[in-house]
Amino acid sequence: MVSLQRLLLIGKEVISRVYKTNQYFGYRTLLSGQNYHVGAKALTDLTLERVVVRDFDQFFQENSKFVRYLFSEMATELRHARFVCPKCLRTASS
Repeated sequence: MVSLQRLLLIGKEVISRVYKTNQYFGYRTLLSGQNYHVGAKALTDLTLERVVVRDFDQFFQENSKFVRYLFSEMATELRHARFVCPKCLRTASS
């Protein structure tokens, strides 16, 4: 098992998510082309596989079933995500 953790501005480390065997993480970063903004910590003995993509279009063509799986996982995560209204995040002083 792997936990993804982020460091809050107050210095506290919080767990964002826990992944089990045969689950993938970091693919949203891969698809968006952004930097990964959390740390990963092994909770049990494990072997990690790193997918390095140098040519994104070629990766899509050669791994279409895997990419389709990742899109399905992302859609599932979005379906279960909580919606936060941006206006609700404003403070009284804004």
